[in-house]
Amino acid sequence: MSPSTELYRNIKYIKDDRFDIDSLHHYDLSLIIGDRDFQLCVIDQRENRCLLIEDYILSAYSSEDEKINMLAQLFESHTLLMAGFWNSVKLAIKGNHFSMVPCHLFDEEYAPEYLQHLSPVSPDRDLYFAYRFNYAETTCVFSANRKTIHWIRSHYPNLHIQIVHQSAALLEGVLHHNQEEKLQVHLMIDRFKLHVMVHKGTHLKYYNQFLIKNFDDYIRYSLIVFHEFSLNPKESEVKVSGFIKEGSAHLNELRKHFPNIVLTEKPRHIKFSFHFDEVEDHQYVDLLHLSLCE
Repeated sequence: MSPSTELYRNIKYIKDDRFDIDSLHHYDLSLIIGDRDFQLCVIDQRENRCLLIEDYILSAYSSEDEKINMLAQLFESHTLLMAGFWNSVKLAIKGNHFSMVPCHLFDEEYAPEYLQHLSPVSPDRDLYFAYRFNYAETTCVFSANRKTIHWIRSHYPNLHIQIVHQSAALLEGVLHHNQEEKLQVHLMIDRFKLHVMVHKGTHLKYYNQFLIKNFDDYIRYSLIVFHEFSLNPKESEVKVSGFIKEGSAHLNELRKHFPNIVLTEKPRHIKFSFHFDEVEDHQYVDLLHLSLCE
């Protein structure tokens, strides 16, 4: 099992017996870095089979340098993360510093300007990225800490690391697997955050994320979006994924307001062995759907 220390704690470790250390050149490595968490997943690209999922909680820190130090110790103690001969490496960044721009209005030269209304732009501190969705005529513009990106890239100098925003992984999965021509609502319960997605077919109508301070915030922000689209929360189907368990008090409370909740399925484009039965189908959807980002 992967290590835990006072700087980080491993809360999920699942490995398929098929994992072969000598076959890393056939494996795709997916990473997600959040404010206080870090996840990784390995998929054998020859048959789209998930072989490994790990989830870590990071200790509190006061600077980006401290966070990088935590991640550095995690990487150095890990049996796989320091390897440099993966088939591919993809990294998703969690964060509020992003903007969705219609493709016909997007100009890469002005990427920082799309984010000006969110917080002061700091080219010395941040790098800017843009990701055009496969299933929506939308581009996600986002920033990530320059030091963190350089540190990640230094571990895989011979690979081009695809860097996307967490929303790209979420939305690619939602739009890939749910293309019915009806208005659909998806809630993703993240750690201290709610993601709300509304779409019709592959037409993305709404996406936003909300900082959560208490559980009632999940309900309050969801109802605001329902009101905006004139949807009846008692009648509309709501697809839910993320860090919430079937039978939990929190899910039962959500169902009082949204009786037609449907927990999402595991990604249909990925194969899973019995080892992953302990992971509920609606969990780690952003991590697993990162494989759809191109």
